[in-house]
This record gives sequence, C-alpha cells and structure tokens, in this order.
Amino acid sequence: MSELFTREQVSRAVNDGADLVSDTLSIGELETDLINLVVNAALANWTTPMSISTP
Repeated sequence: MSELFTREQVSRAVNDGADLVSDTLSIGELETDLINLVVNAALANWTTPMSISTP
C-alpha cells in the first residue's frame, strides 16, 4: 500500500534535499539558483492535476 504525502511534506523533502546538495558542494549563487529552479519546477509539476497518474 502506498502512502500519501501532503504538498507541505513533499515541499519540505525536496527543499531539504536541495539545501543538502548546495551545502555539501559549496556551490555558487548561479548553481543554487538553478537547483531552486528545478525544485520549483518539480513542485509545480507535482501539484498540477495532469501530473497525477493512475495505474
């Protein structure tokens, strides 16, 4: 049985992962901005009704 997650839980997990990558790699502002762009795109896709698939 699969678990359901709230948008807040998914957002927290994705953002925490992005922070971990940024902090671990000690990257610059441009790279951090690009990671944040990917985070925003992922969250936008996840909350779009078309992104919901049925088995």
